[in-house]
Amino acid sequence: MHPTIALLLCILFISIVLIIDFKQRPNVATALWVPFIWMMYCGSKGLSRWLNLSPEYTVTAFDYTKGSPIDRTFLAILIVIGLIILYKRRIAWSEIFKRNVWILILFLYMAVSILWSDLPGLSFKRWIRTVGDLIMVLIIMTDDNPLESIKVMFRRSAFVLLPLSILFITYFRHIGVIYSANGLMEMWVGVTTHKNDLGYLVMAYGIYFLWNILINRNSEKKYVDVLFLIMAIFLLMGSPTSSSKTSILIFILGTCILIYAYLFKSYMKYIGRIILVIFIFFFFLNYSSIIFFHSSLLEKVATSSGRDITLTGRTQIWKEIFDIASSSCFFGKGYRSFWIGEVTLSNDSGEQFVPIKQSHNGYIDIYLELGLLGLFIFLCLVISEYRNIRRTLMIDFEYGIMRMTFFFMILLHNLSESSFARPNHFLWFIFLLVIFNTWHRHDSVKTI
Repeated sequence: MHPTIALLLCILFISIVLIIDFKQRPNVATALWVPFIWMMYCGSKGLSRWLNLSPEYTVTAFDYTKGSPIDRTFLAILIVIGLIILYKRRIAWSEIFKRNVWILILFLYMAVSILWSDLPGLSFKRWIRTVGDLIMVLIIMTDDNPLESIKVMFRRSAFVLLPLSILFITYFRHIGVIYSANGLMEMWVGVTTHKNDLGYLVMAYGIYFLWNILINRNSEKKYVDVLFLIMAIFLLMGSPTSSSKTSILIFILGTCILIYAYLFKSYMKYIGRIILVIFIFFFFLNYSSIIFFHSSLLEKVATSSGRDITLTGRTQIWKEIFDIASSSCFFGKGYRSFWIGEVTLSNDSGEQFVPIKQSHNGYIDIYLELGLLGLFIFLCLVISEYRNIRRTLMIDFEYGIMRMTFFFMILLHNLSESSFARPNHFLWFIFLLVIFNTWHRHDSVKTI
């Protein structure tokens, strides 16, 4: 099939599924278009890259320190519009702050940490962008029906991004496929910039559609969800030579949580505790193994799934950066400032890694940027929101299990990737979406 014809058919297909969804949800607030556009941005290439697509694009070709005036202007416009929407809604801010106190504390501490950043101007710009994430989440969660708004965000963005990814990978390979520096490894990227970015994007969409299929299993209107779940799984498996193994493993975990929850729904008050115990056990066993035996439990899992013993160099990176960060371990280097510039590490044999922009571990990145104090605040946030999510699980099982599944998936995903507090990161946006509390239909239900 000629690429032009494939493009026209893809646009027609996207238009049809969107029109069907519009007819099924005619009362969706117009204001949701703003966070919808924001979520689309988080899940794909930046605007400047879409305007300058090039077959010569490589993994290391982008300078993250300079940024893009086009993207900054675009995001600034969305933030301003978002603030106007929130102002017109006359929100009870005191109630929102009360229900989300640890989120507020984390964002305030991130702002304060800019004061000791080596490049405070750049840190401030990045903080504004993640505040934009929070503003968009507020627009969604202060809607008349937050759960329906969340569904709209997932569905309509997936209706666009998943078919386009398949189209680009199949017919526009200079857009949807990139290669490693030696040219030997093919990586499917679709609408994103890296195979891992595509991995967590389709992982999240896949879990959403699986969840929606389960809650509508007796409905005849689930065929579109089944189709897009198949698309997500197809993209998740990736090219024959390269796929995001971490995202595949976490997708399997999320699938197990959902299936377990629906099979043993009558024991729902134990679901959260069981998942929490498993997560804590794995978390501490993994890091205790690194400290005492210089070998990560996650490495063994990675080896069994076909990855190299060092998680593609991750454990070597973790060992070196702790030495570099020891001088500022309590307060950190400042929000989003540790990886500013060209950070190059080397292993014991003197071999240098390419310049990197993250530690491939969300908890370590929080420690590097915000120090032990920031890590403590984040852990308090996790504990607090876990209790709130369990409370939702007792009130509304379907909404609660969706929140809990994404909550633990993202916590585990950050053991070998980094998304916490990263502005415009798709998983960070979803994490804020599932931990934010503005909707409790039965406040009298006791937290257990």
